Amino acid sequence: MQLGVIIRDEIVVKGDNYKNGMVQIVSEKERVAKNEAVFRYLADDEENLKNKIEEIDLKIQEALSKQEIFSSTDIKNLEKQIDNKVKNIRKITDLQKIGEYKKDITNILNKKARIIGESSSSGSYIKELTDEKEQIESELKEGSEYVTAPIAGMVSYRVDGLENTLKPENFEEYTIEKLEGLNLKTGKIIPIGNEEAKVINNFVIYVATVLNSEIARNSKIGDKVTFTLANGEEIDAKIEHIIKKDEEKDVLIVFKLANVKDEFIEYRKISYNITWWSKSGLKVPNDAILEDENQNKYIVKERAGNYSKIFVNVLKQNDKYSIVENYTAEDYEKNKIDASKYGKVTEHDMILMYPNASKLKTN
Repeated sequence: MQLGVIIRDEIVVKGDNYKNGMVQIVSEKERVAKNEAVFRYLADDEENLKNKIEEIDLKIQEALSKQEIFSSTDIKNLEKQIDNKVKNIRKITDLQKIGEYKKDITNILNKKARIIGESSSSGSYIKELTDEKEQIESELKEGSEYVTAPIAGMVSYRVDGLENTLKPENFEEYTIEKLEGLNLKTGKIIPIGNEEAKVINNFVIYVATVLNSEIARNSKIGDKVTFTLANGEEIDAKIEHIIKKDEEKDVLIVFKLANVKDEFIEYRKISYNITWWSKSGLKVPNDAILEDENQNKYIVKERAGNYSKIFVNVLKQNDKYSIVENYTAEDYEKNKIDASKYGKVTEHDMILMYPNASKLKTN
């Protein structure tokens, strides 16, 4: 398992009244448009104003229940919406969704009260209540500080203080010592705060990791790899930046991951495996591969004391092993070799290490 630090394109948003506490307008992991309100800080007299609004809501509901039947298409549509919301809310267990449904129901009731108050001859009391409520809501809004999004993106209230340190435009400033000095814990979830938020370009993230292997030291910008996460999920990645401090030691590589899941927002350091390349074929030791005078590669298969030359293509090779496949009909034709004289190798065949070409015979 490798360990990597997550780097995101993200901007922290915070206002002046952060000590008052906040109310989320856009929920965690929801998208927001540029200049749209993300959250608001509580007004100084927030609790008192909210209590007044709740009292008026109760008075409005009581007045509506005593109101004579008021038939109109608009009222019927609103009552139908309320019934649907009430039915759906019984099936929901997510507290955030329940809160949203309750807010929707209250807004629909307000519309109903407004229509009855303005259209009914006996609805003057309801109209007075709705006017009073709107006035208090206006005071609440004016006394609150609304914080908007500077860019479009995904909202998160998981701010860890590294947003301005770990930025994509700062790759040149990264060092192995700098990343290790952050003392981050792998898999630790960043807690949700109540003073600030951030807007993230969640379509792309970067993962910086320190590696010590020959294949890592020989890698190049643009090389594509596969990340396998702890839960088995595979994600395509490519090398975006490389810092080589010593050709014989550690190398710092920054990978770019596109179209990742929202869960990455919760973490700053993760564990994963890297698959540098993937080929389907037979794995054989490099010392089992020979080459003829025409540079055709082959291996030697042994069966019942007989030795056969088997031509193969080398798909991928490291310092010890190769992934090979049998010659196809096109390969034999291209290299002007009589395919009928040669067989194939399968995964259960015995092949020779350091084969002696003098023992070979064709089939």
